[in-house]
Amino acid sequence: RRRYHDTIYAGRPTFLTLEVTNTKRRFASFSVEIEEIFDTDQPIKQRPGYALVVRAGQRHTVTTRLTFERRGVHQSQGLRIATPFPFAFFRKWRVVSA
Repeated sequence: RRRYHDTIYAGRPTFLTLEVTNTKRRFASFSVEIEEIFDTDQPIKQRPGYALVVRAGQRHTVTTRLTFERRGVHQSQGLRIATPFPFAFFRKWRVVSA
């Protein structure tokens, strides 16, 4: 689930709250990063949301910070969920559609 703040202005940071659910029955997910993917060539600054641990079957709320440099419609393509776990030698990710 995602929830934007009510008003968004160009050039000012806004926050996106994401509720993440670990659907696994037995194993926790560690070091989870979540960011929004946009279908635009306009620059968007983004600080991904981060969760250290999402336990099996539980929900966790993370917040990302977005700054849209220009006004207009920014169409979301979905969310990128990534993790460098276990050793940060490489990064795994999955794209979830909007």
